Amino acid sequence: MKISLPLLLLLSLLLLTVQGLKYEVDDSKIFPVATSNSFTYGLTRITVLTSNLFRLEESKSGVFEDRPSLAFQGRDQVVEDLQVKEEANVITMTTNSVQLTMDPNLGLPSILITSISPKSAFSTWKFGDSNKNQLPGTIRTLDQTGPISLYCDDIVDIDPPQGESYHCTMGLFSSSGDAVSVDDVDTPLVDPVTGFWSEEGSADSVDTYVFTHGLDFKQALADYKRVGGAMPIPPRHSLGIWFTRWINYNGFDVDNIVKEYAERSLPLDIFVLDMNWHKKNDWTGYTFDDRLFPYGGGEVINPLKDKLGIKFGANIHDDDGIGFFEKSYEAMASAVNFDTSNNDTVPFMSCSSPDYAYALEDAVLQPLEKEDGIGFWWIDWQQGPTEGGCLGDKYNPTIQLSKLRITDNIRRGEEERSMILARWGGLGNHRYQVGFSGDVDQVTWDRLAYQPYFSATAANVGFGLWSHDLVGPNKEDTELFLRWLQWGAFSSIFRTHDRGMSSGGCADNDSGCNLLHIWDLPQPQFQIARDFLQLRSSLMPYIYSATRTMHDSLLSFLRPMYLDFPAESDAYDACAPDGSMSQFMFGDDMFVAPVVNPADETTNLATKTVWVPPGKWVDVNLGTVMEGPANVDVTASLAETPRFVKQSSVISSKPLTTGAQFATANDPFSNLIFNVYPSSTGASSGSAHVYEDDGQTNAYFNSNDYVKLDFKYDISDEGEISAKLDTTGSYDGAPSTRNVMVKVWNCPFIASSNVHYNANELSCTFSLDESSDIKFTFGSDLSGIKGIISRANAAKSLLDEAQEAPGSMTGGQVHSAYLTKVASLGSILSHAIGVNDFSIFDDAVANAWDLLDLAKSEIDDLKKEKEDDEGSSDATINRIVQARALLEF
Repeated sequence: MKISLPLLLLLSLLLLTVQGLKYEVDDSKIFPVATSNSFTYGLTRITVLTSNLFRLEESKSGVFEDRPSLAFQGRDQVVEDLQVKEEANVITMTTNSVQLTMDPNLGLPSILITSISPKSAFSTWKFGDSNKNQLPGTIRTLDQTGPISLYCDDIVDIDPPQGESYHCTMGLFSSSGDAVSVDDVDTPLVDPVTGFWSEEGSADSVDTYVFTHGLDFKQALADYKRVGGAMPIPPRHSLGIWFTRWINYNGFDVDNIVKEYAERSLPLDIFVLDMNWHKKNDWTGYTFDDRLFPYGGGEVINPLKDKLGIKFGANIHDDDGIGFFEKSYEAMASAVNFDTSNNDTVPFMSCSSPDYAYALEDAVLQPLEKEDGIGFWWIDWQQGPTEGGCLGDKYNPTIQLSKLRITDNIRRGEEERSMILARWGGLGNHRYQVGFSGDVDQVTWDRLAYQPYFSATAANVGFGLWSHDLVGPNKEDTELFLRWLQWGAFSSIFRTHDRGMSSGGCADNDSGCNLLHIWDLPQPQFQIARDFLQLRSSLMPYIYSATRTMHDSLLSFLRPMYLDFPAESDAYDACAPDGSMSQFMFGDDMFVAPVVNPADETTNLATKTVWVPPGKWVDVNLGTVMEGPANVDVTASLAETPRFVKQSSVISSKPLTTGAQFATANDPFSNLIFNVYPSSTGASSGSAHVYEDDGQTNAYFNSNDYVKLDFKYDISDEGEISAKLDTTGSYDGAPSTRNVMVKVWNCPFIASSNVHYNANELSCTFSLDESSDIKFTFGSDLSGIKGIISRANAAKSLLDEAQEAPGSMTGGQVHSAYLTKVASLGSILSHAIGVNDFSIFDDAVANAWDLLDLAKSEIDDLKKEKEDDEGSSDATINRIVQARALLEF
């Protein structure tokens, strides 16, 4: 019997009213059918979703669409301030922000929305208005693509790679504060019974969502989270260090890579097997190649998981279906009643057949997960938008497979969190992360420069966890590889990978292949790279807490500057596709400006322009306090990635142990460091919030099993400090005790035996329990003193390598050695702390800049001496020039 569309929708309405969604992380708490907030006038329906978000529908039959779409799901919202006035020729709906009016006789074309908030940048919107100054969002992939516009109108005529759509999605707000409307009428609808998408199209002829948030971008994202669903918190290990490579690894190779990480104290949390792991009969494969893994993957993977905690993923291409050679062929065929008498391939049908889709997940993939230790799937190319029975465009295999694999464990009733590595499939894909931006097509500076822009802009649609290939060109340009790794340390996901360019015929060329192994870097650069990997790992409390914010409000921790400073016009230029400016917020209290251009050949320093937002910000590398708004030029040595912390704020971190550093991302936060960036000359106060759960299950959502730690500090004008940590909540496995340290940067003079003072980095560290005994003595401003010490020592080391440092036995004992003196400033400060003499400390700080100027003049004189000496080499003079450049900041 064929059920009519109106009857089908009625049955769906009844189901959705009582049971909500199916197979989403928040399926028990979000309901698609609007009840008290929906109003029907003939063929028009208006749903007030929040004070600034409306759904406008028109149905030619008078039956409206109540099934959830992939983009909009939670329509049953309570709008406390809503007032509705109905008159013969005008309907008026008023919230605390806007007023909507409509002539019920004319319907949607008569709708006008007007701001009633004097503080809002939004003014008016009438039905049919185009989206003005809409900010970009994201696209499906960067495969075979260099820097590309993310404005959808710009790329409509560009053929996307792989025959797919770009799934180009614009942001949910406008740089001018104008309203943004989103057309949802052709978005896939979800069947309330199966959780699969519905074959029946929408009952609506018009289905539009209107965002009227002005410049309150954060509220727009929070409102979209309410109706678009929550982003599940990914497993904590996903935020750690990944390794993958397209090469024919066997068990020996896997063990050897792990050994290399261990011997070099490199953190490693995830190992992903690229597609070579499976049989080579087709591009698609679901069975371990027994020539590489004679007894399956489990004998290699499970010991590494169990003993070291490393998580494993594997790459798959689903398009070719299930061939007769697959271990799971008979089980799959049986599940879908497929005739195997001719050894025909079971075709890929994950879009058109729920039976096939769930059998693929349960009969084919689940055994690989349970027996062979595969923790998640890297969903690679599906060979086209209509494969698997999809209809194309918004009905595509990209978002379908992502949805299936993120929700598999929920459907199976398992507590373990799911994650994937996959491309963007359209609005609503924020619920299925993390993102795979595709194989980087060229390893060049402009590709590196584009990645931060691409990642940050995706925050405008709530897709905050893009993963990019982190890779280097070859041994002739190790600088680019190092800078790529440094950007990776502050990207959403740190994943080294290459698409096959690190091996092949290039292995026999003089320049060699692309670099992928961090230990392929020269020793000085390797040490810098390791420092950044360890920095990434140490910031896990800060990063993971920010993912909780993403879950709660859809605010990505890596985001454009304008999300935090929407009224500042310069914020919109702070991250450009060409890298001319390249910076982004990294959580609430830090912004990062990765180096995406090569160093100057003369100075060996990279120079870039940074926009400093309103307020005071501390340069983490140099300790310099900058006040914005302002555009400033900064330099960065190879060891530096410019990053800035809001003064008075607190950045949470954790210490790392020496030796092997496997699976540290998922360690409980038993040891915490609260890094305080106060004023160095007077009173200051700030706070930090750390979120912690078991990192692996959905108990944080289903049972509210988590811990929140709230740290607060206050430093008085007299230098007395009070600090406390409040802990609420619990979860299975939460630490019963914690070792909590406070680390103050740009630390003033302090006299206490309970404090460790590191004068070279101008920091002091003490136990939270002993903070009440700590007292600072304020004196001269410490802004930039850390930079003087670090840069002077870098310059001295550079000259020492050639025995040219002024004042050395070979560099001229008659010189006053100002460079050496200023480089030794840390020793003077350390001595002053040790003997408890404030005057020595303060005099040294007060005279530091004058001493630095003398050191500059000294090196200028040295350069002139060498230029006048015909026996001096150009290399020596260049070294002096580089040393001199380090002292300018």
